[in-house]
Amino acid sequence: MFALEFVNFVYDVREFSSKSGVFYNTPFGIRKNNGFLFGLSSGIVPGDFYGGGIFSFRGVSLEVVAYRSGDVLLTTWPDTSDQPVYIGRANFLSGKLSLRMVWERGNFAYGFKTNFFYAKFLNFWGSGGGIDAFVGYFGEVLGYFGINNLFTSPVIWNTGRKEFAFPEVDFRLGKDLGIPSIYFGFRYSPDGRKFIFKRDLFLSSSLDFGSLSLFGGYVEGFPRLGLELKRGNYGFLVGSSYHTDLGFSFRGGFYLELR
Repeated sequence: MFALEFVNFVYDVREFSSKSGVFYNTPFGIRKNNGFLFGLSSGIVPGDFYGGGIFSFRGVSLEVVAYRSGDVLLTTWPDTSDQPVYIGRANFLSGKLSLRMVWERGNFAYGFKTNFFYAKFLNFWGSGGGIDAFVGYFGEVLGYFGINNLFTSPVIWNTGRKEFAFPEVDFRLGKDLGIPSIYFGFRYSPDGRKFIFKRDLFLSSSLDFGSLSLFGGYVEGFPRLGLELKRGNYGFLVGSSYHTDLGFSFRGGFYLELR
């Protein structure tokens, strides 16, 4: 994972499947809700694992996220005229601890999130921190604008090496049409990449049938689909993505709202 991907990785099922999670009136939305969310997922590479949880109370949220990569093949290449020599396998481990503060005024919700992250690979480890800021509008049209890594988030390794996750713009619009909802937006960081339509822009929809919801869309260049079962103040979610070369990946989640 590069620094930007590592710092901003998510496990949230709605975020993974449709990027509509910030608009939902659950503990993982940006509005003031009391509750708990727990999620698990597999990555598109065998052995990848994501997991985490959020506890929210009166506009303050504490979030813990963890990631473990699949086996990373280690080789050396002493003779470039021959094949690489196999050494062994290892895993990349990382975690993130975040504190989020949210305030509401009318149809607006705004706030910030402070992040601390840690990573380890073999005998190398690194840590760093950053700040995200955002504002959301919950009127007839739903709107969200955020800047992740507001002041550039550093990851400093024990070897002295430094990596940086540059600021990332996150923009989203949504419209609730009754049973269906439509969402559109993009995420982009000036980290040397070009803006690529398939990768950086998304379009998704949600169909709400009371206790059952279907959601998904075209996210990061691939189709994604999710399902939510709601029972009172708790619910279960599962989402999937399909990659033409790597196959399916899945994420599951559970949330409980405290009333």
